[in-house]
Amino acid sequence: MKQKQEASWQNKWIVTNEELIISLVNLHEIKQLVKEQKSEDLLRNYPLAVIFSPIWENTRLITSSVNYDGQFSVEMNLFQPENGKLVKDAVEKISGLMTETLKQNVPKQDKNHQSNESTDKTTSELTLEMVNSMKVKQNGEEIRLSASLPASSGGAIMTSIVPMILKSREAERRGKSKSNLRQLMLAMHNYHDKHRHFPTAIVMGPDGKTPHSWRVELLPFLEQQALYDQYHMDEPWDSKHNLKIAETIVPEYHNPNSETPTNASYFAVVGPNTTFGKEGGTQIRDIKDGTSNTIAIVEAERDIPWTKPEDIAYDSDNIPEFGGFHDGGFYAGFCDGSVRFLSDMIEEQHLKNLLQINDGQRVP
Repeated sequence: MKQKQEASWQNKWIVTNEELIISLVNLHEIKQLVKEQKSEDLLRNYPLAVIFSPIWENTRLITSSVNYDGQFSVEMNLFQPENGKLVKDAVEKISGLMTETLKQNVPKQDKNHQSNESTDKTTSELTLEMVNSMKVKQNGEEIRLSASLPASSGGAIMTSIVPMILKSREAERRGKSKSNLRQLMLAMHNYHDKHRHFPTAIVMGPDGKTPHSWRVELLPFLEQQALYDQYHMDEPWDSKHNLKIAETIVPEYHNPNSETPTNASYFAVVGPNTTFGKEGGTQIRDIKDGTSNTIAIVEAERDIPWTKPEDIAYDSDNIPEFGGFHDGGFYAGFCDGSVRFLSDMIEEQHLKNLLQINDGQRVP
């Protein structure tokens, strides 16, 4: 839309952060995507579409919001340059059709049933109550549809909606964490292509004595060359200057469920026979168990800044605690570049085998 210098829709995007759910649909652009299919074909294939046709033919933008503040409320706005009355009539017809359909699906109340508790209401009853509260108003060519439920009924709706929202957000965050690990493993392989080995967990500064994290060393391979250039390798990681660098959020090092964005969320597992356990760096040929059977980086919740040269020690006797961001397990980046979610229920011996590069034990 910016490329077309058509920014009128931006003025309609009038929402606040207080809204629970917000959306904007550019119906004009959608119509351009399906312009190859004639409207007559749509109407012929979908008889009920004739009711929606005034909206389809005239409306350019649709904004909607859902909020819960003492009462559950929904608002939808339809914007069109003309024929607002036709659109209003269509909205009212759709509302009437929904009401009649819901009435048929709501069982008749038992005469002896006196309870008015919202918890006794079915989803159909709550939806019908919502539809009955709908109000359609026209202001010029703009059509506004609003509906609400009192706190008692709104609370029942929220008990259904909130879990779905939380589940959706958690799925998105899991996806982001998985993507982060994929980027890190890609960077690891690009580093290997250049240096002929994976990075070591601790990278020494020019003096050969000042330790720095592999996460700093990997910055140029995460399109963070400018940030890497700002970091002083000849100073300790916690020098006054380098601590300022630590305040920069590197998206690939941050799990969206972490409450401290500047902390690392992904760590090397350091110990004998691990990917980061070889002095001078591990080469792919050193991974005798196969890259798809060997863990390199794990997701873990720790209070450790991403620039600090500290990771997770492993001595083959005790399994460290990984994860902490997602229920049921944690993500791990494997040496072949893949990322997998490992269950908390994984057998301890299997996890030990996955952490070692040459124990001769391949996990099914």
